[in-house]
Amino acid sequence: MRTSISLALLLAACGGGGSFSPTFPDNRRADLETVSSRIASAPSAGPAVAAMLTTEPKLVVVGLDDGTVRWSADVDAPVSAPIVAGDYVVLHERGGVVVRDLARGTERARIEDESMFLTGAGGEGALVAMALSTGGGVGARSKLVVVKNGSVSLSRELEQALGAPTVAGGMIFVPWATQNLSVLDPSGAELARVRLTDTPVAQVFRAGRDVFLGQRAVMAFSPELASGTREGAGGYEPTLRPIPGDPAFMRDPYRPSPAPSSAVHRLRYAWKPAQSGGRTTLVDGTLYAIFYRFVFALEADGPGLRWVHEHEQDIVGADVVDGGVVITDATGTLEMIDAAQGVVRWSRATNVAPVVASMRAEGVSLGSAPSEAAQPLANQLLAGAQSTDARLGPAQVLAVQMLPGLPGGDVTRNLIVLCESARAPATVRDGACSALSARAEGADEVVEALTRHARFLEGTTAPPVGPLARAAVAMGERRAVPHLLAHLRDPATAEAHLAPLAAALAQLEAR
Repeated sequence: MRTSISLALLLAACGGGGSFSPTFPDNRRADLETVSSRIASAPSAGPAVAAMLTTEPKLVVVGLDDGTVRWSADVDAPVSAPIVAGDYVVLHERGGVVVRDLARGTERARIEDESMFLTGAGGEGALVAMALSTGGGVGARSKLVVVKNGSVSLSRELEQALGAPTVAGGMIFVPWATQNLSVLDPSGAELARVRLTDTPVAQVFRAGRDVFLGQRAVMAFSPELASGTREGAGGYEPTLRPIPGDPAFMRDPYRPSPAPSSAVHRLRYAWKPAQSGGRTTLVDGTLYAIFYRFVFALEADGPGLRWVHEHEQDIVGADVVDGGVVITDATGTLEMIDAAQGVVRWSRATNVAPVVASMRAEGVSLGSAPSEAAQPLANQLLAGAQSTDARLGPAQVLAVQMLPGLPGGDVTRNLIVLCESARAPATVRDGACSALSARAEGADEVVEALTRHARFLEGTTAPPVGPLARAAVAMGERRAVPHLLAHLRDPATAEAHLAPLAAALAQLEAR
């Protein structure tokens, strides 16, 4: 109660018509309808750009349409990734947050951080909102800052944790205290409030002409938020699969921002929400999981995998558009990856070597249709599992885990390749052998592999006889019997394979 009273007194002293007051009514449909109508008339996003942070450190802005460097500026010990917000780029540097003009790089404002971290920023044209916070619950301290036409027009201190805000339709959207979203006019007066009771709200952002909010789930700002629930608002919540690095669906802005060099920027999800039939979906039905050099295109509403793209360098930035995902790598190369096939539609060099990049790709051209067809998914997964980058072991294991869910003999053949690979990490090899042992299709591939023996003069090696024997049993494949007998008599057959080989013969001959 003391915190609520002190918050109310502080806000009364600052003015603002009771914004953030504990007595302001929430989830009023009429208020939400008014705000929604203004969102519908909001201008489109600005130019498609990437704000890149290098090791020197420098902040470099690059146009996505041509890869040209627009400007470069020295920065002072950056502590977060840059954020493209309206006509500005926002960066938390040593001691404060610096707002630079997106077109020329001119510094327009500097806000002391007062030992708080930047939770996020968003903008529309010349109006940008940002929040700093200590994070936490009881005793949290935050500051909301609004910059208009290059100057600070509003600065408000609050005794609540603030999330990542944005601007749309000339209004400021501020999430706070994990459950609330306040909509303010540029003077700071509160226009509407949403309170969610079944899911946290930490971020608010624009996608196309809509405003979305959430954290574990995402939903559009609409009058349906009057329900106060994700389900009532038609929100989307993914069923997250075990992905290397265990990334969150959205970054939690109530916690300190990851450093520019943090692996968090290279182990993440990328996606774009859209509205369809009153419900939130993901564009192209795809949730992109990024792991260093890999992009896994996952089905947004199912367990399936669409494709796997392995890049030559680490991916340090990504943004999703209708029809594809734009990535930036550690050499500054920009690429548009086709959403349907996972092949590259265009590639542009920037001659910048970023540690991390923030991208606003909306409006960038998809380019011409891919000139070459994608490899079959089974072959994409095989290539991923065979990566030689030691950091990518978890992604290799994921590729192996996804292989058995695919149909066809080519999958069985690829599992055989991985199972017998001496160069593959043990986790990859063991996973492939286990999947091969339980394989129910691909009998021709199993029999073909069993015809091979270790022959020095011929330069051939023995196949993984034990897992192949188990696979033959799972398939009921009696054609394997003479080949299994040949391996049983072969002195080159490894001792570890003899027991499963003998067991398989007994089971197959009993049928």
